Amino acid sequence: MNKEIIDNCKETVTDRNIVLREKKSIYRAINRTNESILIYKVDGCIYKPSNIETRCDYLLNANQKLYFIELKGSNVQKGLRQVLISINNLVKHLNNSSVNARIITTRGTKPKRLNTYKEYRDLIKLIGKEGIVLSNSPFQEHIT
Repeated sequence: MNKEIIDNCKETVTDRNIVLREKKSIYRAINRTNESILIYKVDGCIYKPSNIETRCDYLLNANQKLYFIELKGSNVQKGLRQVLISINNLVKHLNNSSVNARIITTRGTKPKRLNTYKEYRDLIKLIGKEGIVLSNSPFQEHIT
């Protein structure tokens, strides 16, 4: 993985509402100050289908805060794994002050025994519990 590949998969936007979709799952970022936000297409651009089996869908960079976003149907454990692997592979190539994970599902709810998932425990060790959000679609948050 090199920085040139990552740079070729980014788009800069200043939109107030940034909407990311994958099938029926929707993530909405509110850019209150219309600042420049970098959107990286991770799945299908940074990582082509044959490069790596597991990766998240998108990465947002807002004021050096990274948001790794996985839009899922219902498999939260797989979503956690995809985000974890993407963070481990990409964060070293980007300047940032904080790393966040977002797993947005269209079906189901947060698992009752989330702490039993190794991927969840590993993600907490890596970025802290406060940086992780698991939510049903549509999900919306302020990023600026």
